[in-house]
Amino acid sequence: MYQPDLDTPALRSRVLDMFPSPEQLATMLFDVMEALGWRETYVVYNKQSEFYSSFKALLNEAGSRRLSMWAKEVPVAMVTKKDDDVLNAVLYDVSTAGRENVVLMTSDELVGVILDKIVT
Repeated sequence: MYQPDLDTPALRSRVLDMFPSPEQLATMLFDVMEALGWRETYVVYNKQSEFYSSFKALLNEAGSRRLSMWAKEVPVAMVTKKDDDVLNAVLYDVSTAGRENVVLMTSDELVGVILDKIVT
Protein backbone atom coordinates (compact mmCIF):
# COMPACT_ATOMS: atom_id res chain seq x y z
CA MET A 1 0.00 0.00 0.00
CA TYR A 2 1.29 3.48 -0.85
CA GLN A 3 2.81 5.33 2.09
CA PRO A 4 4.65 8.65 1.77
CA ASP A 5 8.35 8.25 2.50
CA LEU A 6 9.05 10.47 5.49
CA ASP A 7 12.75 10.48 4.65
CA THR A 8 12.05 12.30 1.39
CA PRO A 9 13.51 15.81 1.76
CA ALA A 10 10.40 17.42 0.24
CA LEU A 11 8.31 16.10 3.14
CA ARG A 12 10.65 17.64 5.72
CA SER A 13 10.91 21.03 4.07
CA ARG A 14 8.37 23.83 3.96
CA VAL A 15 7.79 23.20 0.26
CA LEU A 16 5.54 20.28 -0.55
CA ASP A 17 6.20 18.38 -3.77
CA MET A 18 2.73 17.75 -5.22
CA PHE A 19 3.96 15.26 -7.80
CA PRO A 20 4.74 11.71 -6.71
CA SER A 21 8.07 10.17 -7.63
CA PRO A 22 8.06 7.57 -10.43
CA GLU A 23 8.43 4.83 -7.83
CA GLN A 24 5.51 6.15 -5.77
CA LEU A 25 3.32 6.41 -8.89
CA ALA A 26 4.23 2.83 -9.87
CA THR A 27 3.32 1.63 -6.37
CA MET A 28 0.01 3.48 -6.51
CA LEU A 29 -0.79 2.00 -9.94
CA PHE A 30 -0.04 -1.52 -8.67
CA ASP A 31 -2.21 -0.90 -5.61
CA VAL A 32 -5.12 0.11 -7.86
CA MET A 33 -4.59 -2.90 -10.15
CA GLU A 34 -4.52 -5.25 -7.15
CA ALA A 35 -7.61 -3.62 -5.65
CA LEU A 36 -9.42 -4.21 -8.95
CA GLY A 37 -8.31 -7.85 -8.89
CA TRP A 38 -6.12 -7.59 -11.97
CA ARG A 39 -3.65 -10.47 -12.36
CA GLU A 40 -2.31 -9.28 -15.72
CA THR A 41 -2.15 -6.05 -17.64
CA TYR A 42 -1.02 -4.76 -21.01
CA VAL A 43 0.80 -1.42 -20.92
CA VAL A 44 0.87 0.84 -23.98
CA TYR A 45 3.51 3.56 -23.56
CA ASN A 46 5.83 5.96 -25.35
CA LYS A 47 9.22 7.25 -24.27
CA GLN A 48 8.30 10.94 -24.65
CA SER A 49 5.40 10.69 -22.22
CA GLU A 50 5.66 12.26 -18.79
CA PHE A 51 4.80 8.77 -17.50
CA TYR A 52 7.83 7.03 -19.03
CA SER A 53 9.94 7.23 -15.86
CA SER A 54 7.00 5.74 -13.97
CA PHE A 55 6.73 3.02 -16.61
CA LYS A 56 10.34 2.02 -15.95
CA ALA A 57 9.60 1.95 -12.22
CA LEU A 58 6.48 -0.11 -12.96
CA LEU A 59 8.63 -2.69 -14.77
CA ASN A 60 11.02 -2.82 -11.83
CA GLU A 61 8.21 -3.34 -9.33
CA ALA A 62 6.46 -5.96 -11.50
CA GLY A 63 9.10 -8.46 -10.45
CA SER A 64 8.07 -8.20 -6.80
CA ARG A 65 4.30 -8.30 -7.44
CA ARG A 66 2.14 -11.17 -8.60
CA LEU A 67 1.01 -9.43 -11.75
CA SER A 68 1.94 -10.40 -15.29
CA MET A 69 2.74 -7.44 -17.48
CA TRP A 70 3.14 -7.04 -21.24
CA ALA A 71 4.18 -3.78 -22.82
CA LYS A 72 4.34 -2.23 -26.28
CA GLU A 73 5.81 1.10 -27.28
CA VAL A 74 3.81 3.37 -29.56
CA PRO A 75 4.92 6.44 -31.56
CA VAL A 76 5.00 9.80 -29.83
CA ALA A 77 2.58 11.36 -32.33
CA MET A 78 0.68 10.40 -35.45
CA VAL A 79 2.76 12.40 -37.92
CA THR A 80 3.37 9.90 -40.72
CA LYS A 81 1.57 6.91 -42.16
CA LYS A 82 4.28 4.73 -40.62
CA ASP A 83 3.37 6.09 -37.15
CA ASP A 84 -0.26 5.26 -37.81
CA ASP A 85 0.66 1.76 -39.04
CA VAL A 86 2.77 1.12 -35.92
CA LEU A 87 -0.06 2.23 -33.65
CA ASN A 88 -2.56 0.07 -35.57
CA ALA A 89 -0.25 -2.94 -35.20
CA VAL A 90 0.06 -2.40 -31.43
CA LEU A 91 -3.70 -2.01 -31.04
CA TYR A 92 -4.25 -5.16 -33.10
CA ASP A 93 -1.82 -7.02 -30.84
CA VAL A 94 -3.62 -5.76 -27.75
CA SER A 95 -7.02 -6.79 -29.12
CA THR A 96 -5.92 -10.26 -30.24
CA ALA A 97 -3.79 -11.06 -27.18
CA GLY A 98 -6.90 -11.67 -25.09
CA ARG A 99 -5.84 -9.23 -22.39
CA GLU A 100 -8.72 -7.36 -20.79
CA ASN A 101 -6.76 -4.84 -18.71
CA VAL A 102 -4.86 -2.11 -20.53
CA VAL A 103 -2.97 0.84 -19.06
CA LEU A 104 -2.19 3.76 -21.39
CA MET A 105 0.98 5.61 -20.39
CA THR A 106 1.11 8.10 -23.25
CA SER A 107 0.40 11.78 -23.82
CA ASP A 108 -3.16 13.06 -23.56
CA GLU A 109 -3.29 13.64 -27.31
CA LEU A 110 -2.27 10.08 -28.07
CA VAL A 111 -4.79 8.68 -25.58
CA GLY A 112 -7.47 10.53 -27.59
CA VAL A 113 -6.19 9.04 -30.85
CA ILE A 114 -6.10 5.53 -29.33
CA LEU A 115 -9.63 5.81 -27.94
CA ASP A 116 -10.91 7.11 -31.29
CA LYS A 117 -9.36 4.12 -33.05
CA ILE A 118 -10.81 1.67 -30.55
CA VAL A 119 -14.32 3.10 -30.81
CA THR A 120 -14.39 3.16 -34.62
